[in-house]
Amino acid sequence: MSATRQAIALAAAICLGGCGTTIPPEKYKDYAFILSGVADGSYPCTPGNNINCAFIGYIDGQVQLPASPRFVLLPGVHTIGLGKSPGGYTFNAEGGHRYILLKGKILVSMKDQPESNTIEELVPFDGKFIPAQLAQRTSAQRNAQKASSFAARQVMDMPRIRRIGAEVCHATRSFETDEHGFVEANTDNKIKISVDSGAESGKTIWDLPDQWYLCGRN
Repeated sequence: MSATRQAIALAAAICLGGCGTTIPPEKYKDYAFILSGVADGSYPCTPGNNINCAFIGYIDGQVQLPASPRFVLLPGVHTIGLGKSPGGYTFNAEGGHRYILLKGKILVSMKDQPESNTIEELVPFDGKFIPAQLAQRTSAQRNAQKASSFAARQVMDMPRIRRIGAEVCHATRSFETDEHGFVEANTDNKIKISVDSGAESGKTIWDLPDQWYLCGRN
């Protein structure tokens, strides 16, 4: 977003969101409507309500005075911060849409429809909030790529993984490391591992080598 467009967007946020200006339905498509649905305290809040809802204190890094639990912005990518935090919700706001900020997600509905008619849910992914289905597809694609790379690496490294004294790590289904140890012995299809970190730390286990990989010094 250019500096000029950002300035216009911020001006729109202050005047339309904070000054009580109403927008006629035929103009809804020209703006994005942002509501805080995060409770400020132990009591639940009705999204956008001044009572019990955390106020939006920052928009695109700029302090909003006065702060408000609801703002109207020009469409585009915006970063919304609740309270004293300048960040927290970065997403593409489309015209005619209502965005309810909740903990860990954003519910999207059309401005001319009831808030309960959610058409999309945005979730955090790579530093931004994107559609949940897109996040799932992208995550699945990445995991498939990791699985392919891991399998290829296993084929190449298997003789060394089975070697006595090899330093190995265990990979979870999401290919995160959860255990570490050293190979003490092997059979035709298993390796004996002295585990020194993770859930089995301090134990010696026999396991298939399929989910173990070389790590550390080998």
